[in-house]
Amino acid sequence: MEFKNSNHPKKRSQNIIIGTQIYAEKLAIGIYWRNDWGVRDMDISALNISGKVGWDSYYNQSNELLYSGDITNAPKGAVEYLYAQNGLSDPTLITNNIFNGEETASYKIILGRGDDINYDYMLSYKMSIYLMKKYTSIYVYRYIF
Repeated sequence: MEFKNSNHPKKRSQNIIIGTQIYAEKLAIGIYWRNDWGVRDMDISALNISGKVGWDSYYNQSNELLYSGDITNAPKGAVEYLYAQNGLSDPTLITNNIFNGEETASYKIILGRGDDINYDYMLSYKMSIYLMKKYTSIYVYRYIF
């Protein structure tokens, strides 16, 4: 996995630089949260020229991008993922919306290689490449595979 970003110090969202590009194969990106972190429902989405993939649409027309499913309560923790197995044809903006919770709620961002996707789990903890500590926002501008 390779990250490319600008070094502009004022264009940061916590420790993630706005406009960060992620280069990877079979990328899974997700969010993890718990109710006691100040949020019950978070929604990760992807938006590009072809449309939106998220809680209201589980895949895009060309099946390039898949969504794990909408979780609306996380008493023991919850994860939502986006998965691009064969790459994306268009630059894609990843956003995270706090649907039910506090603006200052915390969550973790998970990036990993989804080599063994099945109906039981989207990303095994063994395949997780990068798990960021509690952040309050993420703006990843572009996936390039």
